[in-house]
Amino acid sequence: MVSYAIFYEKAVSDLFDTEWICLRSYLSTPKAQGRPHTHSLRDVLDAIV
Repeated sequence: MVSYAIFYEKAVSDLFDTEWICLRSYLSTPKAQGRPHTHSLRDVLDAIV
């Protein structure tokens, strides 16, 4: 079995820690029901921005 590790550098447009702290309070928390998140919400926001 082969496993791969993904390493990436932060892009210029990625969120700073202070921006993430402000935004995460507006995002929903994971629920007990349903499928768990595959990607972190911070990674998703970084991809959108």
